[in-house]
Amino acid sequence: MDKNNKSNLMTVTFRVKRELHDRYKIAMIKENITSTESFIMHVKKQIEHYEKYESKLTDIDNSDYTKANFRIDRDLYAEYKIVMIKERTTPTADFIRYMMKVVEDNNC
Repeated sequence: MDKNNKSNLMTVTFRVKRELHDRYKIAMIKENITSTESFIMHVKKQIEHYEKYESKLTDIDNSDYTKANFRIDRDLYAEYKIVMIKERTTPTADFIRYMMKVVEDNNC
């Protein structure tokens, strides 16, 4: 992604449980990367080789939701959406599973 070409960037918004989002942000601090960097790395990895993450995380059961926003290259996101369609899932479901895995892996 060319940082000088901001015209090809778009904002993607996911509606996620607030507690999961907060714990994900804590995991990103522990990993010393931004949430957006993590999201873009995940998208690229899923395009290259799709993996459906399974989580054992069961302690997030509140019904308080928030929005998670990410800026991403429009063409990269389009590729990701095509993979999600072929895998019979959605970007939201895939990213929530990924967030849960990151939270689990970082003991957050």
